Amino acid sequence: MKYIKYFIQFFFTMLSFLIFKILGPNLSSNLSGRMFESIGPLFRSKQIIHSNIKRGIPDISTEKIEKITKSMWNNYGRLFAEYMFIKEFRYGKLAEKIQIDGQEILSEIK
Repeated sequence: MKYIKYFIQFFFTMLSFLIFKILGPNLSSNLSGRMFESIGPLFRSKQIIHSNIKRGIPDISTEKIEKITKSMWNNYGRLFAEYMFIKEFRYGKLAEKIQIDGQEILSEIK
């Protein structure tokens, strides 16, 4: 049974990657972020996510937790879609999409 589940997951992942490759980096990143915001909470317990956030920020409001959770799923979705374009990022074709905050700190460490 678990092999069937793995095959279905593999199939949908490959299908998603194919669609993302056709759509390009901007559109696929936005689309995947929105998709993960919708379906992400179905795969992971909200209770675990919320308790982990409360551990880090004890006096946080419920609406702020929801906002952080939604942003987290959006980020996961964007990362998922951007895997298709890792070569373009690596070889500088999408360098304008990368923003580094604290570049001077990295340069100092280097």
